[in-house]
Amino acid sequence: RYGPIWTGDNMGKWDHLTISVPMLLSMSMGGLSYVGADVGGFFYDPSEELLTRWHQFGIWYPFYRAHAHLETKRREPWVLGETCITRVREAVSTRYQMLPTWYTRMMEFTEMGAPVLRPLYFDTLGLDDGVWPHIDTHMLVGDEILVRVVDDKTAGSTQVYLPKMSASDGGWYDFYTLERRPAGLATVPVAAEYVPTMVRAGTVLFKKMRRRRSSGAQIGDPYTVEVYTNPVTNSATGRIFVDDFNSYDYKEGQFVYLTMDCAGTSCSSKPLSIQAKSVPENESKGRNWPAAGTQVQGQLPATKQVNLAVERVVLIGLQTAPTKVTFEKDGQETDLHFTTRPCGGLVCAHVKKPPIVLGQHG
Repeated sequence: RYGPIWTGDNMGKWDHLTISVPMLLSMSMGGLSYVGADVGGFFYDPSEELLTRWHQFGIWYPFYRAHAHLETKRREPWVLGETCITRVREAVSTRYQMLPTWYTRMMEFTEMGAPVLRPLYFDTLGLDDGVWPHIDTHMLVGDEILVRVVDDKTAGSTQVYLPKMSASDGGWYDFYTLERRPAGLATVPVAAEYVPTMVRAGTVLFKKMRRRRSSGAQIGDPYTVEVYTNPVTNSATGRIFVDDFNSYDYKEGQFVYLTMDCAGTSCSSKPLSIQAKSVPENESKGRNWPAAGTQVQGQLPATKQVNLAVERVVLIGLQTAPTKVTFEKDGQETDLHFTTRPCGGLVCAHVKKPPIVLGQHG
């Protein structure tokens, strides 16, 4: 149930890329969230365009893996030329940037049963009946990110359905361009560098932006926090879970799990708890694990040597540029350095090196 599962020996054909969407969503709805399809197809030899598109889409599979039969032609990006190398490298970099979000969603699946991949209707029943024609080409990662498969040599643009997620829905932001769109059917340009990917307005995402050669090399890196403002409520919220990435000590409460809530002109965080599960006696022997049903609020000890600092906060979708940004703690205010720029027809503010440490709430 918790190990990686894939869709079987698929083929390097466009329709096999497309059909991975309903296959993976069905598995996820069946309680199997760590799922993926062989990127590029197991049999046959995909074209360079198909292989590139599959990587661009496959980074949004929970189980992202390129895999092929030993009798297929070599298909590493560096075999196919500089264009393929560049585009796949950028896709893989995005995957690494998003690992804090993936880690949080996988914890919420393991401990709470929340599916990682979700069909469009999962969070919209009774709110948006327009999703149904699009459920086999779109998928949600959690309730924050929407991805649409590019399933052929699409010229110029494609149709993306952006579901209404709440009564106070604020639309969706383009993950790459930061342009905001209202809920409903949208004609979206298809870029060569990525597939259509959207972030729900009202979301806070946690990323690690420094390019590294492995996830282990990221442990000492600080976080970037991106706030995608909901223009209707002027708010956003998001969750993150951090442990030592290496042990079961989180079951003893050695973790940080929090929600960051932004409303109006301020953002603050507060801890979240995890309900302890029943564990077989042979697994818990010698461990200080809490009794099943206990609500555990964690704390990550300094001995774990995990960096919890935030190096950047990006405020996305502002109507006007701020004139001042401050950090407040214990009644003391500190002015912070920030810059602004146009983004997607609105304003983005980049706050540099705020004195924020995840788990130190307020």
